[in-house]
Amino acid sequence: MLNRATTLLVIVPALWISGCERAKVNLRSLVGDGSLAAVMSHPSETIRVSLVDLGGDQTRNLDLVLGPDRTLAVTRYRLEWTDNETGRPKPIVEAEEKLRLYSYQSDEFRRRLSVFRPESLSQDGPFVLPRECNFISDGSSKAVVAFSDAQNRVGLFILQAGCNNANAGQLEAELRDVVGRLPHTRTAEPFIW
Repeated sequence: MLNRATTLLVIVPALWISGCERAKVNLRSLVGDGSLAAVMSHPSETIRVSLVDLGGDQTRNLDLVLGPDRTLAVTRYRLEWTDNETGRPKPIVEAEEKLRLYSYQSDEFRRRLSVFRPESLSQDGPFVLPRECNFISDGSSKAVVAFSDAQNRVGLFILQAGCNNANAGQLEAELRDVVGRLPHTRTAEPFIW
């Protein structure tokens, strides 16, 4: 009869070699109602990823905008709430820079962010949320991924601070990974997300 140590030495490597690992999740199934058709972001679309600083100062934001020409505009700004007629915050730019991505970087960024794209774009701006999250009308967002085209049609993915389920967590981790693989910029460096 095998002792426990011998059993572990035989079984653990066997499981590892046989590929016994956690199955990869189809991230698209975690968006909307889980049945959205896969839609690639078209190279002519502009993609904007807007992130809110989670380091405590939720008035600081970072925008990453990829244009059709592969230019990535990175803008770090804070929102100044002023008493004006509109009641909207005024963005105060702290730093900005532009860089041109290589084709493979731009293609990878678009491909991975397509997970978050609504099935269609329209002037009404349809949006999707992580599966099993409800829109919180007075809630703040951790991140927004916006897709727009030359006809001013838009579609959004919204990750709200009030949605903390497993689906939102996996999508947030994917978004962090996508953003983290972009080339280093001084503008994004001090930003906590």
